[in-house]
Formats: sequence, C-alpha cells, structure tokens
Amino acid sequence: MTTTEPMSSGEFLGEMIREGNFIGSEALRERLLGSASKPKFSNMSDLHAWVVMPNGMILDYKKEALMKCSAFGTPELVYEPFEPKIQGRCMKHWKKKYKNNMINGRPMGLDTRRLMEETGYCMYRSLYMAGRSDKLKVVFGSLGFRQPDGSVFYEFG
Repeated sequence: MTTTEPMSSGEFLGEMIREGNFIGSEALRERLLGSASKPKFSNMSDLHAWVVMPNGMILDYKKEALMKCSAFGTPELVYEPFEPKIQGRCMKHWKKKYKNNMINGRPMGLDTRRLMEETGYCMYRSLYMAGRSDKLKVVFGSLGFRQPDGSVFYEFG
C-alpha cells in the first residue's frame, strides 16, 4: 500500500494543468500566466511581505509551504519589491493593523510556531520578526514562481 501526502485543490488543479490532463489546460494555463505575468500593486491585501537581513538574505516561509499555496508553485521563488512610495503606504497600513490586532503581546494572539510556520500571516509575521531586531527590514511586494518555460507566475501581489 502506498501513502501520499494529501493534495490541496489548488495543487491538484495545478498538477492537472501542468501535466496537460485537463480539458483546455493549455489555454487556461496561458490565460492564468498571461494575466499574472507582470506584478503591480492593486490593493493592501493582494501582496506578500518578507524580511531582509543586512546581508541581503531573505527570511520567509519555507519554500515548500509557499509552493503549496499556488496551483503554479515551483521551487524557484521570485521576489519583486514594490516601489518605495508603495512600500511606505503598505508599511503605514500594516503597522496600524498590526498594532490594532495585538492580543497578549502577539499578533492576533497567534502562538509563535503558528505565526512563523503557517502561511497566510506574512504581513504580521514580517512585522513581528523585524520588531525583534533593528537590523531586519520588512519588504512588501510580489511573490512569484518561475515556470518551466522561464515565465514567472505572481501568486501574491
């Protein structure tokens, strides 16, 4: 008997499309990749946040966890920061939300493990991490996945 990890519906659809086992998959893939091929800021909830160390190293969720969030997740992540003016707007907005959502000294009352490991809290996670060291910088922008054909599918932002 073989056991496998459960697959989310997004992962399943992505796998079906990548393998060509989906009616109209090539047209759907082109449409999806075409519509998300160039990142641009649209609103405060369609973005990704990560932390950058002084040496330029990016601190983010584990690659595998990020890949599972997208039907087109691949091992090659592409980070595209928003322009400085939008960075400032995002920082102001999310710092206020962060401050207003503190419960017992933690964002949204989340335990540290959940905040650091479970995707979906990137803004809070990044601000939490940067608040522990003045050497860390929060960056807001787009997160994409490089596709086998070299294009980038931007899932967030």
